[in-house]
Amino acid sequence: LTKTGVPLVALGGATPHIQTGVSVIANTSKISAVGAILELQNISYTDPNPQLQLTESRTTVTGTSSLIEVKSGTSSIAGPLIKSSGGTMTVSNGPFNPMGTMPGGGLLDVKQGSSLEHTAATALLIAEHTNLTLDRGLVTVDRGELATIASQPLAIIARGTHSIATVPGSALFEIHGTTADNYGLGTDQPLHGGRPGTPAALAASLLEATGAIITTESAVKVDRALLNATQPLLELKGNSHMTASASVITLTRGGQIVGTGDYLVGLDFSRVTIQNGSFLDLVGTNRVNVQGDLLVLRNGSIVTLASPTNGFLISASGASVVEILGSLVRFEGTGGNAIRVANTLTPTNTVNGIPVRLTGGATASQVIIEGTPIKNPALGTITNLEGGTFKGSLINIEGTQAKVTIRGR
Repeated sequence: LTKTGVPLVALGGATPHIQTGVSVIANTSKISAVGAILELQNISYTDPNPQLQLTESRTTVTGTSSLIEVKSGTSSIAGPLIKSSGGTMTVSNGPFNPMGTMPGGGLLDVKQGSSLEHTAATALLIAEHTNLTLDRGLVTVDRGELATIASQPLAIIARGTHSIATVPGSALFEIHGTTADNYGLGTDQPLHGGRPGTPAALAASLLEATGAIITTESAVKVDRALLNATQPLLELKGNSHMTASASVITLTRGGQIVGTGDYLVGLDFSRVTIQNGSFLDLVGTNRVNVQGDLLVLRNGSIVTLASPTNGFLISASGASVVEILGSLVRFEGTGGNAIRVANTLTPTNTVNGIPVRLTGGATASQVIIEGTPIKNPALGTITNLEGGTFKGSLINIEGTQAKVTIRGR
């Protein structure tokens, strides 16, 4: 099946419309499109089954589109958008342009001025044994709105080898807003757990990966927007391995993350390798508030910070503020957990056992670390990349305004 120049399925339009049934069912098929596979405009899907059901199929999208696009008006779905079992999905359309209108190249793109309501507790995107190759991410909300009452993770990836959001500047989940408060912090909530126009805290994780190998630029990017979540943002399980070429979580231009769950990111018998960046990176005026622990490692999980110059667990610059009520790291399970750090940058301060590097005029008053910043240390280690006693820094604070507080409760 081949389609060129227009979406394969485009329902709705200027007038709101209710649609029963599903959009595409493909079994051992080849689908090729220069344009989106599914485009939503003022459409309400009432069927609780996935709109795109792909089994052992090869799906390729080129041109300037993502695989699924929400373009104008308010649309809604009563179940998953896509479920793929086996086969491959490839979406490719060239370089990322951060200064202009973002191209497609991802799985789901909610465009500026459009709104998508997900009225089911189910996942939005499901890929089982399907190899994904995407220029951009799983979900991009660029000055649009994605409202979901889901309690399951928004995206579930089981098994497979994936190359997702590998174009520089992209991420598995990109959230972009426009409005900021008097302090320069974003107030828009493009991705949330309420109804359209009435934001509430997101009650679902962004990603659950089980036995998956994922290569990406970054996992989460929040740009001049607020992401408020009651569950961990990322859960990697069952021998998953994520390799990020830049920082795992990045906040820019007034990005805010509020995490009210037990922890922000969890690994269970899984690995994250960060080639050239930090685990949590705040550039400019941003804010992160985590009411639990930042990072939980279970059952032989490993985080590798491979950069000798900027590989930290937390890097905060400008007027950014990080507040963690729990610990920096919590080790759990059978032990064998590890954080391996390539940087040997001499800390300027060691605060409650945590080595901190202060640069650009930063002073000791800008960092507070109390309580138990590393929980269950007998179940994990923090070492240099090649092993041995760690001699570098875990936290980097640059400039006279950035602040990091870890209460260790």
